[in-house]
Order: sequence, then structure tokens, then C-alpha cells
Amino acid sequence: PRIAVLNNDLRLAPDWLEKIGEAGAPYAVGKVFAWDSQITIDATWDLLSESGIPMRAGHGKSDSSFWNQPRSIPLAPWTAILIRRDYWLATGGLDETFESYLEDVDIGMRGLKLGYRGQYLPDAVAWHRGSSTLGAWHPRQVRLSSRNQLRLVARHGTPDWWKVFVGQALWGLAATRHGCFREWCLGKRDAIRSFDQDRSDSG
Repeated sequence: PRIAVLNNDLRLAPDWLEKIGEAGAPYAVGKVFAWDSQITIDATWDLLSESGIPMRAGHGKSDSSFWNQPRSIPLAPWTAILIRRDYWLATGGLDETFESYLEDVDIGMRGLKLGYRGQYLPDAVAWHRGSSTLGAWHPRQVRLSSRNQLRLVARHGTPDWWKVFVGQALWGLAATRHGCFREWCLGKRDAIRSFDQDRSDSG
């Protein structure tokens, strides 16, 4: 009836499953700290800007009372998540065409359209090393992220294309500073090729 999805660069507090299992929502996440920290937050819940750039609420911030309050959430990172099987079936599960990066945001947006919201339970604690599979700003990671950002816009975005242009351009500048301008461009090309299909899937 419930499924836990866990990253491969993660460790859980001994009572994580007990705490996260208290959730009654379709899905639930807890507080995720940076790997070697009891203070610096890696992830809580997700937000999606109108430019198609997702953000992890609290990422890089110090823990405080604000992050210690359970709450209803619109989107969640799938770093460490417990979901109900009926939620998985209703949303159609993760879209494998995303491969990796932002596929959790996509399923969250599909769930929102169906009226589903999740739950944030800060007592369920985990630690995340982050970018262990490919490494930060790895060319493959940049290309997939660049592509999937635009795919999110095609499926779930708004008609304010100037916001999309500005947000995507700023992320492109960051990729360029890390030597990944080519991969950023290739990702956008890949997204444009699937744009019509993604617009159709948005319905």
C-alpha cells in the first residue's frame, strides 16, 4: 500500500520509517540535512518557478524553528519519500523519458492537477551527500537538467514566456561558468524536439 523511494547517496535516521509512516497524505517527506551536518539543510519540499526552474525550499539554509513545523506541501523532492500506491497509480508513476533530474517535479505537478498534496514531517530526518552519481555540474547532469527544465514548462508552465527566457538564460549563465555551455544548449535542443508531445501530454 505504500512505497519508499530513496536515493543511493542517502542515510536515514534509525526512526525515519517510523516517523514518515505517521503521514496520512498521499506522499510525505522529512527534513534532509547535508551529509556531514546537523545544521545545514539539503532539502525539505520543492517549489517550481514560472521560468521552469525548480527550487528546494531551505536548501543551504541553517536549520531553525521555521523548518520544524509539519505542513501541507505542493511538491516534494524524491530524495527520501514515502508515497501511497494509489497516488502512484493515479499519477501514472515517474515518467521514464525524463531519465533523471526533475522527474519528481513532473509527477508532483501531475498530482497537483489531480488535487493531491503531500506532507512535510520534519521529525523524519535523513542526510544526503548530493551529486554522488555523476558529480556536481557533470556534463550529462547539465544536459538532462537543461532539457527537463524546458519540458516542465511545456507540460506545466504559464504563458509568460519572458519569465521562462530570463530564468533559463540565468541558469545557462551558471552552466557556462562551470564549462557546460554546450551541454546546456544540447539540453534545450532536446527539449524543443519533444515540445509538441509534451504540450499534448499537458492536457
